[in-house]
Amino acid sequence: MEDARPAAQLRAVPPLRRGLNLVAGGSAAVAAVAVAVALATTASPPVRSHAVPRGSRPQPRLDARVRLTTGRPLRIPRSFLGISAEYWTIPDWSRGVGTLARVVSQLATDGPLRLRVGGDSADRAWWSPKREQPEWVFELTPTWLRQASRIVRVAHTPLILDLNIMSSTPRLAAVWARRSLQSLPRGSVRAFEIGNEPDIYNQSKWQHLTGGRGVPRLPSRITPTSYARSFNAYAAAVARVARGVPLLAPALAEPQKNADWIVKLLAAPHPRLTGITAHRYPYSACARRSAPTYPSIPRILSENATAGMGRTARTLEHITDPAHLPLWMTEINSVTCGGVRGVSNTFATALWAPDALFELIQSGTEAAFVHVRPPLVNMAFSLTGHGLDARPLLYGLLLFARTLGPDAKLLPVRTTAAAGDHLKTWAVRVHGNVLHVLLLNKGARALHVALEGTGLRRATVERLRAPGVGATDRVTLDGQRLTRDGTWAGAARTERISASARGLVVSLPAYSAALVAPLTHG
Repeated sequence: MEDARPAAQLRAVPPLRRGLNLVAGGSAAVAAVAVAVALATTASPPVRSHAVPRGSRPQPRLDARVRLTTGRPLRIPRSFLGISAEYWTIPDWSRGVGTLARVVSQLATDGPLRLRVGGDSADRAWWSPKREQPEWVFELTPTWLRQASRIVRVAHTPLILDLNIMSSTPRLAAVWARRSLQSLPRGSVRAFEIGNEPDIYNQSKWQHLTGGRGVPRLPSRITPTSYARSFNAYAAAVARVARGVPLLAPALAEPQKNADWIVKLLAAPHPRLTGITAHRYPYSACARRSAPTYPSIPRILSENATAGMGRTARTLEHITDPAHLPLWMTEINSVTCGGVRGVSNTFATALWAPDALFELIQSGTEAAFVHVRPPLVNMAFSLTGHGLDARPLLYGLLLFARTLGPDAKLLPVRTTAAAGDHLKTWAVRVHGNVLHVLLLNKGARALHVALEGTGLRRATVERLRAPGVGATDRVTLDGQRLTRDGTWAGAARTERISASARGLVVSLPAYSAALVAPLTHG
C-alpha cells in the first residue's frame, strides 16, 4: 500500500556491527562459490597502501576482514522473494508479459516467484462482470482474469489474491474467490489474503476517495476485535467455495505499533489461517520533512532501514511462533506514500534491497514481497508501450537473487572493520557446498576486504555499478544493463582474482556491492 505510515525511529547511522551476520541464498544448479561485488561510484577516495620493498608490487592496506564462523546454518525458504502489485497493474503487465517473464525468471530464487495482487486496489476491487458500478470501484471482470491467466502461464507466477473487506461483503468475496479459482490456471492461486492494512483505515479519507456514494456497509471504524470477527466471517464464506486454499492475514500497515491486532486474531477463531502477514516501509514520503521518518539517501543507507526491518519481524515472530504460523511480509519497500524523487529512485535503493532482504531472512521471515506500483517514484520497474523501465532498485533485487541458489542456507560470518566503515557482509551456501558471499559498502570510503577461511583460491567478481549513490540511471550489473525487452546489453566484465598470503582480497569502491564466486575453470 502507498499510504503514509510511521516508521521505526531513525537512529544515526551506526558503526559496522562486529559479530555474526547470517546470510544464505538459493538459485538452481549453482556449482560455484560466489562472493558479492562492489557497486562502483565515481570519485571514490584513493585507497592508502603500505610501503613495500623496491621492485615488489604494492599491496593495498586491508580495511576489513570477513571470516566464516562455526554456527548452525539457517535455511532460506524457497521462493523467498516475491513481487506485490495492484489489481489495476495486471492489464499493463499482461501486454508486456514476455518482458515481464524475462525479469521474473531472473528474480526467482530456488522456486517460482510468487505474485501478490492487492494493496490499495483491493479495497476497491469488486467482481463485476455485468452490472455498472460506481466510478471508484475497480471492476474485476472475465477480461481481467484472462489477463492474469496469461501472466501466470507465461511468467510462471503463482498468485496470492488480496480480498476486499473494506467495501465488500463475505458473500461477494466468496463469489470472486470462486470465479478466480474457476478461471485462473489450476493450482495457481496459492492463498487468499483477508484484507489490506485494516489497522490504518481512515473513514474520512475513504469518504473523500469514494465520494461516499454506493458504498455498502462502510465501517465507521475497524478495531482489532472487529477485524478478527470479519476474518472469521470471510474465512467461512471462502471455505465453502475454495476448499483447501490457505488464508493469510491481517496485512498490517504498522506492525511495530499494532501487534495487538495479531494477538486478537489468534485469540479468536481463525480457521485455515496459515500465515501472518504484515507490511514494512522504513520511511514515508507523507511524513513532514523535519520528521525522522522522512526519507533521505543517508537514511536509506542506514541500519534503521534494513536491520530495523529485521527487528520488527522478530517482534512479530514472538507472537506468531507459539501458534506455529510463519510471518510473511507481503509488502515491503524503502519508502511508502509513493516515494521521494532523488531518494527512492536512486542507486541507494540498490544497496538497500539485498541488505533488507537478508535481514528479514535472518529474522526468520518466510517470504518478502517488494511492492511494485507504476508509475510511482519508488517502483522497481514498469512496463509501458516503450518496454521495460528498470530502476536501480531492480538491479539490487537481481543482485540479491544471484546471491542465492538451490537448497540455500544462511551462514554465520564475522566481519572486522573500522567503526566508520559501513560494511555489511552476507554468506550463503547452496547445493553442492557452494559458497556465495555478498559484500555491501554503504559508506563513502573505498575498502579492501580480505575473505578468510573460505577456501577460495581463485574467484570471479561481478560488480554492480553506477555513476554515484544518487544516480538514477546508467546502472550496470557485471558490466551489462537491462534493455527495454528485459534482455542484457553490453559485454560481461566479470573479474578474476587470486588469493595471496593475506587471503582473497576484494576491492570495494565507495557505495558499492560485490559478488565473488569461485573460478571453476580457465
